[in-house]
Amino acid sequence: MLIELSGTPSAGKKTVMGRVSRSLNTDYKVVQAADRIFDIGNSNFELKNLWTIFDTYSKIERVLSTQPKVENLTIFLNRGLFDRIAWARLLKFSDDCFEDISRHLERWLITQLSELNTKENYGIFLFLT
Repeated sequence: MLIELSGTPSAGKKTVMGRVSRSLNTDYKVVQAADRIFDIGNSNFELKNLWTIFDTYSKIERVLSTQPKVENLTIFLNRGLFDRIAWARLLKFSDDCFEDISRHLERWLITQLSELNTKENYGIFLFLT
């Protein structure tokens, strides 16, 4: 199962991870998105935001390829995919080129997650904290 938690620092994401995994009786791994992109004053903020989508997805693939098969495994995303797609949607208001970029990224992500789901049969959930 893939579960993404999105929220501000200290919003309770790690607490939710522990409680959800205990209630589901599963082992869990955390995929941490790059944290340092949220300096909006940084001139490369937009590119770092978009790059994080690919970086997070590659981290998911690494966890799946290196993790021994466990019947009940939950992978928590501490931000990274859907959170960054939301940012990409907001960025299109500041620059028209981001409209096409965000649309292509969403299609790419949907395709990648669908392929991942056919291989591993994961449910994908998004929680906002």
